[in-house]
Amino acid sequence: MKYYLILGYETIEKFREFGRIQIFLNGTMLENFTADNEESISSVFHNTIIKKETTLDDTIYNSKQSKNELDTMNSTLAVQAVKKYAEKFEKSSNDYENIKLVELSIHRGGDHHELKEHINNLDHINKHQIMMIIAKHIPDVFLQIFNNTYDKKHYLTDNLEPKVQKKYRVYDYQPKKLKILQIDSDAFSNKEINKFTISVKGGPSNATNGFTSKRNMIVIFPIFLIPEKMFTYETLNKLYERSKKYFLRKQYQLNSYPFYTSNLGHTPQPNKDGTYTINEKPLQWPGLNYMPVDIRSKECWFLGQPIGNDCNFNLYIHKKHKIYTIHHTPTPPKGRWELNLCLVNMFEQLTKMLG
Repeated sequence: MKYYLILGYETIEKFREFGRIQIFLNGTMLENFTADNEESISSVFHNTIIKKETTLDDTIYNSKQSKNELDTMNSTLAVQAVKKYAEKFEKSSNDYENIKLVELSIHRGGDHHELKEHINNLDHINKHQIMMIIAKHIPDVFLQIFNNTYDKKHYLTDNLEPKVQKKYRVYDYQPKKLKILQIDSDAFSNKEINKFTISVKGGPSNATNGFTSKRNMIVIFPIFLIPEKMFTYETLNKLYERSKKYFLRKQYQLNSYPFYTSNLGHTPQPNKDGTYTINEKPLQWPGLNYMPVDIRSKECWFLGQPIGNDCNFNLYIHKKHKIYTIHHTPTPPKGRWELNLCLVNMFEQLTKMLG
């Protein structure tokens, strides 16, 4: 059976010359190429709402919409809350007019300087109430306009509701260029344990006396292993419906990136070193969106994060349901596999490339 190994790559902040990427199977080099792509595609990593009635076509359509359009839900809630608060005042009053200017600025989006100016024009009581609304519904905007110790302490902590929890970043782009290798499954049958190694050679930097200010930054995403016979719309639709039915019944939120999340501490928590703590590392097909620091660690890197140094990704090949798939452990993983919705978001792009 033929398989596609699909790897996306992009160089950002190029310094002097491009780095290189090498792909190995069981120590044998399959490909050695220059990371010479500096372009990305937006409208990919979108966590659209998937309900029981949501179809595969709906999800593909939503993945192609702009990031701003898909992120309007929280802003809409903020606008509605400000509008409701304004109703407490007479329409002819200065308070009402000033609050409506805040509402309009949130609705427009973009220019946070204007929004801050309108908020600062409110009296103390109204400013406090509006800041609470913004901290609750659009905390990222709050941090951009009130990023000081006092405001963060009083509006984004346990000291005053509402609390904004730590969040992982949803990357809103993917590398435009993909390296696609066709591999026969016979290559996996000769060893008990098979391993792909993705080796990133970052290239030159201006390191001097232990300090580095310029270096290549390489983004790797995705890394998929897909059987040729399964790369059809009909097969993807069956997998989508099965995954949706099972995980919605288990009360999971079906995210595109990094993975589905439950209410049991499953949401990634950011660490100071750029890694994320993942207490329940999921199984994803046809590839992972994360990579543990080591096999047993809960500390993980997300694929899609820029890599500034040389590094290796090791992915082990396992047979499940009569097909080969990849995971980060050398021993066969246990549990329910989830369909990586980033494949759904990229399906049309991959179909065009593969003919």
